[in-house]
Amino acid sequence: MEQIISWFWALAERSPLFYLSLFGLSALNAFLPPIPIEGLTILGGFMAAGGALQSLWIWLATALGMILGNSALFFCIQSNQEFLLRRKVISKHLNQEVLDKGKGMFDRYGVWAVFISKFVPWMTFGLTFYFGLSKIPLYRILPALALSNLLYFGGLTLLGRYAKEEWDILVEMVKPAYLWIGLAALAVAGILFKLWRAKRKRNKL
Repeated sequence: MEQIISWFWALAERSPLFYLSLFGLSALNAFLPPIPIEGLTILGGFMAAGGALQSLWIWLATALGMILGNSALFFCIQSNQEFLLRRKVISKHLNQEVLDKGKGMFDRYGVWAVFISKFVPWMTFGLTFYFGLSKIPLYRILPALALSNLLYFGGLTLLGRYAKEEWDILVEMVKPAYLWIGLAALAVAGILFKLWRAKRKRNKL
């Protein structure tokens, strides 16, 4: 993650290459959800607020990249699902429970389940697999897919800009030592929460 962010900052000095890289990472994220595209989008918005980049291009690069990636994954599932399921990174996270959740969301919300799945880890990936395995035509899900990604990544970009404005105010109000202590406390709290969730999940199995 640190290497990606360092590379991210270096690319920001070459704006066109930066936006193309962000587009590529977003498209690849459809196949490899561990790529932290949400965090990179927020970071891009943060940098745009500082004048280094333009929010519009960050938004379009991430949203259009994800739309393209989801569409490509959809076609790959329909044409060669067995090859994809043999990939360890996919089979590790794609199980019957995920597919059942995808089916349940589709039965309840229709194609607009795509938008809701954005807020559930790995769910967009699982839902796309469900669509592909169910032979649902792409034209049926493309409008919802496009709109959900445009709204989602637009919101993340704005969140990054807002965070930059609030960060500047916070730095002026709070002594740096206390600021870093607070950030460290938040990081520890996040790690403890993840460990608690992992333990709870193991206990349920």
